[in-house]
Amino acid sequence: MIISSYIDDKPLGGVTMHVHRLIKTVIEPHVSSYILCDYKNEGIITWIRKIKEADVMHIHASSPYLKLFLVISARVFGTVSLLTIHGRYGSFNKWRNFFNKLALIICNVPILINKESYEAVSSFKKTAVYLPAFLPPIKEEEKLSNDIESLITNIKSNGNPLFVTNASSMAFTDDGLEIYGIRFLIDYFSKKKEFNLLILDPQGQYYSSYNNCLPHNITIVTGNHSFCGVMERADVVIRNTPIDGDSISVKEALYYRIKILATDAVSRPRGVILYHYNDDISFEKAVTSALKSQEDIDYVEENSIQMYMDLYTNLGVSVR
Repeated sequence: MIISSYIDDKPLGGVTMHVHRLIKTVIEPHVSSYILCDYKNEGIITWIRKIKEADVMHIHASSPYLKLFLVISARVFGTVSLLTIHGRYGSFNKWRNFFNKLALIICNVPILINKESYEAVSSFKKTAVYLPAFLPPIKEEEKLSNDIESLITNIKSNGNPLFVTNASSMAFTDDGLEIYGIRFLIDYFSKKKEFNLLILDPQGQYYSSYNNCLPHNITIVTGNHSFCGVMERADVVIRNTPIDGDSISVKEALYYRIKILATDAVSRPRGVILYHYNDDISFEKAVTSALKSQEDIDYVEENSIQMYMDLYTNLGVSVR
């Protein structure tokens, strides 16, 4: 078996975090024989050799063109291909959507991580499966450095609620919408001094743009820090995005029983407080609801590890 993805020892975004946990909790403990194909750091000759050697390939890639290349290569060499769509199906522009759909048609098993995408793809690809992306956090992910621990303690010392969010990069949709909605959040919390906002900005792009003009209640932290560790210390987590798949951070918040505000871009699990992307009125209502609610979060964790093991087993992968 081959896992075709960008392999990152210090994952930043939802896709790299999903692949990291997939490898650590499913592949390494349970799959008898596997190889990794890091498409960002290996040449095309290496890709072809590995695909040729494998019986099954599980593809995690964002580019529709790369997906199409990989599934065609798998077909040529008789390798069974699984293709996970990390996002909402149909969210690209016209041509990228066309190539994305073509890759889904050619692959053996498309994996969709939200119900809307599954319903759309299963209408033209009968082998499509619905399989949520969330895998439980690994203990090592929850650790924070002493500096971040001290920073959070200092922020919370004023007694005001702490809201946290994460932006792996300053990225935009094909329509020009800000994927992590940070500008909207900075504008909103700049007018709400009774709340604290902590933004994790691993690549420092938002820090460079905004740090010199932030009010005292908003903090941007650069570098690679555990969002799991940060959200465990928060009062409310925010997922402000115009597009989504099966957001790992949303389910992480539910997993830790932390209040979570998320846009209604896709269907969300029970317990999520919904609002419209970059909409002041609905966001205000969501914030008020989160702070007033005394109900415990009733989250039932899906056994996604077993789901992946069952899927691999059905495709002939040796699972122990």
